[in-house]
Amino acid sequence: MTRLVLGRLALLPLLLAAVTLVMFVLAQAAPFDPVLASLGERALTMDGPTLEALRAARADTSAVQQWATWWGHALTGDLGSSSSQRLPVATVLA
Repeated sequence: MTRLVLGRLALLPLLLAAVTLVMFVLAQAAPFDPVLASLGERALTMDGPTLEALRAARADTSAVQQWATWWGHALTGDLGSSSSQRLPVATVLA
């Protein structure tokens, strides 16, 4: 029984990595505009070229690059910020 539990625990990091990578790929393939979602009401006051520049900057990075960057921050305790609640994710989870 102990061997089974230890085997499952050893697979946990791999499963966590796979699930988070799939989430990043799905988020990038989603039909909504992440720039507008992250800016909220501030997007209404921005001009077209500024919004396009933000979209272009975001499009330059692949889902795998964004995922690797997120892991780098997550391993240091920075889980990012919630776009819906405009708070750090660690605060939202606490």
